[in-house]
Amino acid sequence: MFKLTLVLAFVFICFGFTYGQDPNEVWNPEKKTFNLYKAQNWSELIFWGKKAINEGNDYFYLRMRMGIAFYERKNYHQALIHFKKAAEFNDKDSYLLEYLYFANLFSGREKAALDVTRKFPPSKTKKHITGRMPKFSIGSMGMQYYQGSLSTGVDLINNIDDPSIDGYQVFTNNSMKFHFGFNHLVSRRFNLYYQYGMFIDNRFTYYQDNMNAYYFTSQKLYEHHLFMLGGIYLGKDFNLYGSVHYIPGKIPEYYSGSGFSTSYVPAYKYNDFTGSLFLSKDFPYITIGGSASFSYLNFGKYIQEGVSITFFPLGNLNLYLGGGYYWQQEIFDNKLYEGGSYIEYKAGFRVFNPVWLELGGSSGDLHHTVSQLGWQVFNGPNPSDLLITASLMIPFNEDRTIFSLNYNYMNSISSFVSDDPLQADLNSKTYYIYSIYGGLSWKF
Repeated sequence: MFKLTLVLAFVFICFGFTYGQDPNEVWNPEKKTFNLYKAQNWSELIFWGKKAINEGNDYFYLRMRMGIAFYERKNYHQALIHFKKAAEFNDKDSYLLEYLYFANLFSGREKAALDVTRKFPPSKTKKHITGRMPKFSIGSMGMQYYQGSLSTGVDLINNIDDPSIDGYQVFTNNSMKFHFGFNHLVSRRFNLYYQYGMFIDNRFTYYQDNMNAYYFTSQKLYEHHLFMLGGIYLGKDFNLYGSVHYIPGKIPEYYSGSGFSTSYVPAYKYNDFTGSLFLSKDFPYITIGGSASFSYLNFGKYIQEGVSITFFPLGNLNLYLGGGYYWQQEIFDNKLYEGGSYIEYKAGFRVFNPVWLELGGSSGDLHHTVSQLGWQVFNGPNPSDLLITASLMIPFNEDRTIFSLNYNYMNSISSFVSDDPLQADLNSKTYYIYSIYGGLSWKF
């Protein structure tokens, strides 16, 4: 009886389904998707559009409707897939070009967006480009303050028993950094960024020299930062970046004591430098990249390589997750020696319109390394193995200007550095440096 009931139910369902349909009726993808487009029913349009494509239907207007549906749902990465397919049928349609421009722009792919404008008709060039992207413009300005966690004093130097060992030890009291930068739009595919920065580090420094010991409670380091970054769009969603960062520094001459017991410390100068290359490829939902850099820091030569990936799960900038792995070698006597490595991680999301929050950090051997396309250089005297960052970002002026407020927390491992390279580190002490940074940056 149970089996008979199942058979009858199956026949009834099949009869009811066929009774309500014309067996000769074939659904029309063009009519269906056009009506859903007019009704702005984006979810249904995406469903039936995928069905049409899977059945072998593929033409300009179908791809345009699919792209617009994803665009309206703010999934710009998926929208780009369909707009690029539409361009294979007609890459001169002005309506399509405008959507390609904004889908790239809202995905954070500014150079690809600018590249699209090469095909803009005069009317759209005037609307979106003319007068909005000058060749030279202010790129950024900001100020950063650092504060060490220690109350410095001579009592910190308590584990160096041999006065015959020459060397020094440094602790940061507080620091200040200012910077100002310019954008230079060379062409639609190529741009440059120039930045000047001034870093002033207020230090507690201890010296041992020729059986004498002395210290400065407020020794100042002055460091200039001359940074240039170039970016070129290679096409096919490839971007190449190159940077140079020149860092001349100076500690003025100092006198310790008075009268016949005065000790003189001559001025100390150095010229640090780093050059970096970064190649990236944009895919739907992810960007992958590889980097390489050469650095001359604290009279040592270093090579650093790395790989990175950024994931955009929503197809836009409202949520992104990223990470990277970097390793280093030191060049000594024309030979490469394995150095340290570190990992980098970040997560950003929109808290509410128009506020974004980004959390990130690095862990591992950060001494003598570079990051952020060569902008950040860890060239201080003390190594570090932990950096935690938090940034609050508020875009305005049609998202072309971004105000950011940043907080950094990192450790610093201070040790007595001996002139004898075989001498083990003495008086190692870990302390922390907190910094807050605020500034403005302008796109293009």
